[in-house]
Amino acid sequence: MNLRGFLNRCDRVQKSLPFKLAASALVLILAISAFVVYLVRAEAPAAVPDVPAAAVAPAQAPGPGAAAVGNVSPEQLKAAEEARLSAQRAQQIVRNLAAARYGYGSIAIGLLALTAVWLIIIWLGICLTYLGLSILGAAIAYPMSLSPATKDYAFVIVGVVLLAQAFTAFIAALRLLLSDNPITEFLSALTRPAVSPLTGKQQSRLLPLPTDASVRGIALKTVIEALRMKVSLIFIIILILALAALPLVLDEKTPLRYRVQSFLQWGTGGSFWIIAVLTLIFSAASVAFEQRDRQIWQTMTKPVSAAQYILGKWLGVICVNAVLLGVCCTGILLFTEYLRTLPAEGEQARSVTAANEITYDRLILESQVLQARIAVEPQVTRGKSDPEFIETWVRPYIEDGQKRDPNFGKDQATYDRIVDDLYKQLVGFDRSIPPGAGRAFLFKGLGEAKKQNKLLTIRYRIDAGSNEPDKLYTITFVFGGIPTPPQSVGLGPTHTMPINPDIIDDEGNLAMEVYNAGVYFNRDGTVVVEPNEQTCQFPKGGLEVSYSVGSFRGNFLRVSFILWVKLAFLAMLAITAATCLSFPVACLVAFSVFLCAEGTAFLSNSLEYYDAVDTGQNVVYWKVAIRGVGLWITWIFKTYSELKPTERLVDGRLLSWGGVAWGASLLAVWSLVLYGVAVLIFRRRELATYSGQ
Repeated sequence: MNLRGFLNRCDRVQKSLPFKLAASALVLILAISAFVVYLVRAEAPAAVPDVPAAAVAPAQAPGPGAAAVGNVSPEQLKAAEEARLSAQRAQQIVRNLAAARYGYGSIAIGLLALTAVWLIIIWLGICLTYLGLSILGAAIAYPMSLSPATKDYAFVIVGVVLLAQAFTAFIAALRLLLSDNPITEFLSALTRPAVSPLTGKQQSRLLPLPTDASVRGIALKTVIEALRMKVSLIFIIILILALAALPLVLDEKTPLRYRVQSFLQWGTGGSFWIIAVLTLIFSAASVAFEQRDRQIWQTMTKPVSAAQYILGKWLGVICVNAVLLGVCCTGILLFTEYLRTLPAEGEQARSVTAANEITYDRLILESQVLQARIAVEPQVTRGKSDPEFIETWVRPYIEDGQKRDPNFGKDQATYDRIVDDLYKQLVGFDRSIPPGAGRAFLFKGLGEAKKQNKLLTIRYRIDAGSNEPDKLYTITFVFGGIPTPPQSVGLGPTHTMPINPDIIDDEGNLAMEVYNAGVYFNRDGTVVVEPNEQTCQFPKGGLEVSYSVGSFRGNFLRVSFILWVKLAFLAMLAITAATCLSFPVACLVAFSVFLCAEGTAFLSNSLEYYDAVDTGQNVVYWKVAIRGVGLWITWIFKTYSELKPTERLVDGRLLSWGGVAWGASLLAVWSLVLYGVAVLIFRRRELATYSGQ
């Protein structure tokens, strides 16, 4: 038998019903068996690591030049003993956190995704074809994995094969779903306009549903066009190659928490930006080129309304986006969970060190990065409208300025700028600590953390002078009058410290004092303070208390969904622009809006430092106009920028369902407005005249 005949026979076999049933059963059995084997191995006994002694270090002896400032009373010694017991309870919380095993959800997601891909491949009748390609890829990658020089490239080949298989399989399933089949026919029948009992005519709908044959046909054509258009195909190939090669840029010498954060940042953020650029270009090209090349004549001469045409185009684009983003996010999640199993800095194996202790790298990874945390900042004691602030800070400043210029501060713009600048100085003053002194901070809304016995994490950043990199400052945190072991920290970077939730009071408040010095207990009962050189301060966002309220996987799901909603908005934006503009102009408009929306957070921060007056305190009106435009842009895209899905994911901060619902609702409203505008424009277009010229 020749090769052609053998291949034809294999094709008939893989398309036969008995083969599909047998192959599906085999895939399901293998997936269930793999999960059972994993459960058995995961339940094997494992050593429980201990909290390092440095986390609860005893009082240190004072250094040279330190001075005793008082004696410790019996009440203080009793409180110190209570603090020691509280630290032991905190040890147990941290120990339980670090001893948590590799979650069952991760392996379940991986097996489910792999099973779904192969079931789709089997029932599409291309199982043997893909199996042969997989064997060919393995035959190329395995010899390369044996050599250290080519080991990384073997990993890229495996990643490209898996991503390409998943993408092509789900695209094929999407095309089948949008084509005419019994399921879509049944849904179309359910949503078909009913006949009016009064007039005997069909009642029209305001919006065509995606189950309409015309809408589905246009969506299917858009999906096929996305695979045939060269520009979209290039972006898809770039996306697959970049995601497969991304693990190569991770340096094994860096702490594990930084590797995980880097992968999440570049994987999630990079995938979104590549798909977003593809969405804008393809959406604009699909509509604009059909008008330019007169292909739209064949569509609009059929019983297809403008609303159905626009909706079909949008539906096709967002379906392609769902496949691309779904495949990318699944791969990112699974590889992140794989990174989680690697040894952290100072570990011989996951959560195991030579001394059977928890490393700082593992603690931060498990308690902050791979979590969904809520962060609480210190309570602000005074607001901009506080009478004491106005009388103590604003009024004297304006009166002093009016001695030099009688009109100083009389116009509203100048007065608002003065209030903003002085309030920033006040907030900075409240967060500044002189050498050897302390300052009190109050955190509210921590009752749930106390109720659920959640580990608290203090994240802080210290600035002093010019933040010399070789300087170390000793900071002491005091809770309930009892100081914790002093922390020797560098200036500039963010530092963390886990604490016991027992220090939260019954009202859910946490009172804390921070000393710009090292506070030590002596054996003879005296307290010693070693002040630092200069005044230190916590910058904006440089002091917070956080605790976990959800899982990393749930947070990742919400982030993925809101990224898809953003892509849906961008698709409608580009389609609307292309209904009345040529392709280059439509791209310019769409990209301008996209960059404005993505850069709103940066623009908002920049406007805080944009001064609309000159050195002589005179208002510069053209700067006022620029500031007004900037404020208008930030107001429009405020909700879009506040979502910050990738930033929240990388930092382990919670993206709540409430935030997702609000952001998705607002983007849906904007998309609906753009849809209405696109339909209105398209109904008024002279397509024959435009296309013919």
